[in-house]
Amino acid sequence: MKNILIRFSILQATVAIAFFMCGCTASMHVINEGSKLYPANSPERIMVVSQRAIVNKDYTEMGYVSVNITNATGGDELKEAVKEEAASIGADAIVDFRIFGATAGGIAVKFK
Repeated sequence: MKNILIRFSILQATVAIAFFMCGCTASMHVINEGSKLYPANSPERIMVVSQRAIVNKDYTEMGYVSVNITNATGGDELKEAVKEEAASIGADAIVDFRIFGATAGGIAVKFK
């Protein structure tokens, strides 16, 4: 029994190492309590801005979305991944977009 547990633990560690070495994406959504669920949007329609506010647009903050791509080739890859995550929860835009090394994220918003 002990050998089986050791083998299983080694397998788990190997899978975790392979996951991080392949450059896979880990994503996170922190949705505000009480936010409505919206249908998915197209990533191509997502507006991305580094400012905290979009001029002349009223919106509701849905929550925070972020991604981590271990072997990202650049900021554009991270930005596109964040747009996909925001689109999956029905956002129209991402405000306060930031990149920190292999991690990028921002506040997903829905236009009123």
